[in-house]
Formats: sequence, structure tokens, C-alpha cells
Amino acid sequence: MKALTTRLEAIGRFSLERFPLRFYVPWFGIWTIALDGALHWVTCGEQAWAPTRDLLETLLSVLGITYYMRVADELRDYEYDKAYKPNRPLVRGDVTFPELYWTLGVTAVVLLGFNATLSIARTAALAFIVVHSLVLWVLEKKWGRYRDGMFFALPVWVLIFCAQAVYVCVAHAERCGSAVSMRGALAGAATIFMYLHWEVARKTAWPQSSKPGEKLYSSEVGTAPAMLIAVGFAVLASALMIGLVSPWSEGNRDSMVVWLLAIPPALALFNAVRFLRGRGIAAGPGPLATATYFSFIGLLAFCVIVVRVVHG
Repeated sequence: MKALTTRLEAIGRFSLERFPLRFYVPWFGIWTIALDGALHWVTCGEQAWAPTRDLLETLLSVLGITYYMRVADELRDYEYDKAYKPNRPLVRGDVTFPELYWTLGVTAVVLLGFNATLSIARTAALAFIVVHSLVLWVLEKKWGRYRDGMFFALPVWVLIFCAQAVYVCVAHAERCGSAVSMRGALAGAATIFMYLHWEVARKTAWPQSSKPGEKLYSSEVGTAPAMLIAVGFAVLASALMIGLVSPWSEGNRDSMVVWLLAIPPALALFNAVRFLRGRGIAAGPGPLATATYFSFIGLLAFCVIVVRVVHG
């Protein structure tokens, strides 16, 4: 019993450090509401959107699978973290490999078991994430090109986040008694594109401010091209979502959506100009990229709740 208590305490400390709820709950809470509301907006016409118990179950499942992914990332990145992030709990020895294996197994069983009571399609989406997280671990260890090629690996690992969006799309479609539509899939893609903006921008740096061997997108294509790619993802995300809601086709009621969803790419462009002109900026583009990402999902949730529900 004492050994089990010690193991649970170690896992608890790891979880609080690597999966802080004050960050992940707002992040994926807003993301889930924003995507679910956007799906309702672009696929259900004039039907009112409202939070439901099923939406809460969807959110809890999204948080659960994100925690699973966080644990898998810690295991997968162990060798890299030893060199570049020695303060990570697994590297410090605060938690052990067997303890994280046990955590992965329990989390997967609970998530898949719970969703099996909801639908086969939801369970399949989560099962894909469970398996693909382990596949990425194998690729990281066995395939040098995947391990060392940032842009080469990006379309492989981003499938995990695509599967999360698919999970929300499936849950919404089942709640509404409809099939997943192309418009719904494109709404999910918009959130993925904005995530990719954050991913590329936060891993872009000037050569003189990066460590030898550090994994950066800018190391492969150059600092300015990497930032332009990041801005492109932000512009694509907002343009896609604006096109889907088509505010101009509904008179003036939703015209404010264009202006609100134009803010994130404007922030992304400002971030790029600021970073590229000020080579000595210590913080890099990461903090503003995070603000850009959260502004997108936050404003999308605002549009869904305020524009479509309160003033709809």
C-alpha cells in the first residue's frame, strides 16, 4: 500500500507540473466550445446553440486524451529533454518510466471505456490518438528523418490534433442527429491551422539565440521564411472560418464577425514584423503567438455565444 501511495504521489506531482489545470482547462475548454459552436453555426443554420451534458462529456474526454498525449510526449522526448530541458520531471527522476507507463494504460482504459458507452465513432477517434501517440514514440526512436526533420514530421504528428477535432465533430453530429459534413470538417481544420501558427512561431528563433542542435523550424528554412509560414497559417485559419460563416450573406447581423476574426492574423503579422525587425528580442515570437492562438479560439467562442445566441 505504501508503494502504491508513493507511486500515486509521484504521478500527481508530475501531473500538476506538466499538465497544469489552470492552463489546460481554459485552453481546451474554450477550444471545445469554440469548435462545437462553430460546427453548429456552419451546419445547423438558425437552430440555437446551447451547452449540454453531452458537450461537457465531450470536453472532459478532450481534456483526458490531451493528458494522455502529454504523458506520451514526456516519454517520447526523454532523450531530447536530457540535453535541452533537464528540468523536466522524468529527466530529474521525480517520476519513473514504469509510473508513466501505468498512467498511460489507466488513462486509455478509462477514456475508451467511458466513450464506448457513448458511441463507436467517438471511441474510434480516441483509439486512433492512443495508438498514434505510441507510433510517434517509435518513429522518434527509430527514424532519424522523422526525429530531425521538423517540417517533415509536422504532417505526421499533427494527425493527433486532427483526430481531436474529428472527435468534437463526431460528438456534435451525433448530438444533432446528423452526419459530419464538409463544412464541419473545414471548421475543424481552421482550428488546426491556427494551432500550427502557434507551433511554428514558438519554435522559430534567430541562429545566434538558439542552442546547437535545438529543434526549430527556422533551422530548416530560415528565420524569416519560418515566420512567414506561421503568419500564413494564421491568415488561412481566419479566412477559412470567415468564409464558412459567410456573414455578408446574412445582412448586417453577423458583420462584426469579419472584424473580430481578422484580429488574430493581424496580431500574427504584427508579431512577425516585431520579431524580424528586432533581432535582439529575448522573448522571441512565442508569447505573442500564444496570444494570437487564444485570441482566435476566444473570439470564435465569443462570436458563437454572443453574436449567435444572445443577439441571434
